[in-house]
Amino acid sequence: LKENSRVVLYEENGKVKYYALAEKGPENVEELRTKINTQQSEIKEVKGLQDEVTKLRKQLETVQGEHQKAISSRDKEIEELKQSVTQFSKMSGDFESLRKQVNQLTRVQKTPPKRGGSGGKK
Repeated sequence: LKENSRVVLYEENGKVKYYALAEKGPENVEELRTKINTQQSEIKEVKGLQDEVTKLRKQLETVQGEHQKAISSRDKEIEELKQSVTQFSKMSGDFESLRKQVNQLTRVQKTPPKRGGSGGKK
């Protein structure tokens, strides 16, 4: 490489396709080229980060949707359980009432008939 010359690489999809020799410009031009190359790398990194943020937003939306479905399902199940408890409480009261009636009937049947004085044998 001759003094005051440089190599320019031409890339495509991250691979060098060809190169060219060019004359080196004034010192401040080289500094600007270096800054531009650095900025281009940073721009690529920013683009990659933007793509990642977009992907993460989509994932978040999916998770939020699934979470909302789970909450709705849970709320429905809670409501069904509340209704079951209410029905069970009512049936429990009905069973208690029936139990009392059965106990009363059982006592009546266990009581022996009364034998009395005037209507018996002579």
